[in-house]
Amino acid sequence: MRLFPRIDAALLLAAVLFAGQPGHAQAVDFRPVLYVNNGAITGYELDQRIRFLQILGTDGNLREMALDALIDDRLRLQAGARFGFGVSDAQVAAGMAEFAARANLDTDQFIAAIGQAGVAPETFRDFVRAGLVWREMVRARFSQQISIPDAGAERAQAIEAGRGLPPRVLLSEIVLAREPGELPEELVERASALAARVGGETAFAAAAQRMSTADTAAEGGRVDWRPLTDLPAPVRGAIATLQPGQVSAPVVSGDSAAIYLLRAARAAAEVAPEGVHVEYGALALADPGDAARIAARADRCGDLYAEVEAEGQLTFATEPEARLAADLRAALAGLDAGETTVISRGGAPVLVMLCARRAGGPSDVPGIEAMRGLLVNERLAAEAELWLAELRADAILRDP
Repeated sequence: MRLFPRIDAALLLAAVLFAGQPGHAQAVDFRPVLYVNNGAITGYELDQRIRFLQILGTDGNLREMALDALIDDRLRLQAGARFGFGVSDAQVAAGMAEFAARANLDTDQFIAAIGQAGVAPETFRDFVRAGLVWREMVRARFSQQISIPDAGAERAQAIEAGRGLPPRVLLSEIVLAREPGELPEELVERASALAARVGGETAFAAAAQRMSTADTAAEGGRVDWRPLTDLPAPVRGAIATLQPGQVSAPVVSGDSAAIYLLRAARAAAEVAPEGVHVEYGALALADPGDAARIAARADRCGDLYAEVEAEGQLTFATEPEARLAADLRAALAGLDAGETTVISRGGAPVLVMLCARRAGGPSDVPGIEAMRGLLVNERLAAEAELWLAELRADAILRDP
């Protein structure tokens, strides 16, 4: 679960120079501007967060975005206190260093840079602390519930780079904003009811034109082809099981809820044979009759280790498909990852298993454990969004 965004060092410098101009100075007000469950957000904190967002190159209504971010941080820290979660000063220092490193700076350099724009070190520290506390809570609450089997991680590897470009989807969207006085759960119910009655592209497009607050409303909610990997994790999760023509469950983000129509999907794009690499295992057999028994017990390449009886019996290799020996290339061409076949080498039988097939070099795709971690983080991010929406729904927000 990525905690901090990437930062471009050049953009950071430009933003600091802009935000640090005297014309942008303004009077600081330490009075509360909003109470979140009786915890105050002050005018000073709001001004600081606005400046911080300017430094990060954020576009849009910065006051509104800063206030929303501060509300979320209050809710995260309040939940941390309620459930007994905290972070040490050493953890916060490490988190600050991680954030600063995304701009190719150390912590002191980063603090000095944002200080030129009027952002205090405490503002940076509090921002990092809230994020760390939230990450620890989300992991503690949900990580034991998330299990990614080897088969799931291997499928994700195949999707990531098996034949080139990632899968692409053609979506339409309807984004509903929370109306004045409407509770978050009422917004979700309204979005769910809409999803149930707008099956089909025509009905969905008409509803998008009438009701959606997204920029795509005028085009009936239509979105251009997008790589699946470009979509936020909650959206990927919502459309994962859809067939073309079906509408997703609502995806909540802040004060809005979105539903998606899957109009079409494309599998991973093919690449030229010279761009395809195959990873395979080769197990020399004493008896050709062992092949069926081994194939029945081995679901992935790692399982072949259990069949080794002599040194050098099992080898693994990753090679460009176009450079494989003709018989080996023909044998692997008909296999999916985890499947086996038998070829002859010097008159001796060799069981061959395809481990992976991917575009580019052998290091272009995350390993199985790295891929498992990525999938877990995506699931954690989705759970975190839903939990934060629940905290927002239960929170009491009031003006001073």
